[in-house]
Amino acid sequence: MFQLKAGHKVKNKFQIAALLIMALPLFKPNPVQASPYKLNLSNEIFYLGTGATLALTGYVNERKRSIPTEADIAALDRKNIPAFERRFAGKWNKDAQKASDIMLYTGVISPLSLLFFDKKDLENNDYLTLGVMYMETFALSAGGMALAKGSIARYRPYAYGDEAPLSDKLNQETKRSFFSGHTALATSGFIFSASVFSDYYPDSKYKPAVWATAITASVATGWMRVEGGKHFPSDIVTGLAWGGAVGYLVPYLHKKKLHKTDRDFLLFPFMDGDKQGVGVFKFF
Repeated sequence: MFQLKAGHKVKNKFQIAALLIMALPLFKPNPVQASPYKLNLSNEIFYLGTGATLALTGYVNERKRSIPTEADIAALDRKNIPAFERRFAGKWNKDAQKASDIMLYTGVISPLSLLFFDKKDLENNDYLTLGVMYMETFALSAGGMALAKGSIARYRPYAYGDEAPLSDKLNQETKRSFFSGHTALATSGFIFSASVFSDYYPDSKYKPAVWATAITASVATGWMRVEGGKHFPSDIVTGLAWGGAVGYLVPYLHKKKLHKTDRDFLLFPFMDGDKQGVGVFKFF
């Protein structure tokens, strides 16, 4: 069983592990000869607009949702939880929750590690390009999370047990288990940083370490959300998948070689009655 009796020690352990990804660019691998990325105004408007649309749709949906009552909490039945996740119902650990907060903040700011790139390795407008790309990464990651949370009312694990205070159960947050925002946002930041590092330094011997650190930190964030009683494993897997996909695809879609023949696929939001989501067009 997960124990955090000495919470600060565990926090430091994972915080140091996550921050490794921020230190790796300090090494001096051989960079590419020119920036691998290019901005396109129409594309950037589309990506940012998609993130905003997803977030707004989720917000509108969530506004229609009722706040759980004591009767609602008392009526919860673990039998309604998928069998493989029932053992996680009722968890509550404040130390694990605080540790996951640290991992979230670390993941969100991890792209600041790109400021450590040697200025000789960057073109004049690279910082602007990378800044816009990360804004889009954050917007899409947060937008997808908001859409899911606003459209799918799933009770958090702690709602099924007696350890969490009743006051924590009787609010809208209790119905926002799917999917893990901490995991999605942290993962998108970690994977974005690793992707950009790899594109600037494709031959670097540090690439395996950068990717291993990014993936480990992402999974650790999700694990602590489960142990804290905030999410079920399926919420974490979905958060990892969404955050990882966004963190990887945004840099990929900005590569200069793609602009020569335009994008080879396109993400777009869709609404069909009560259904909302994200679709993909593939160009051949």
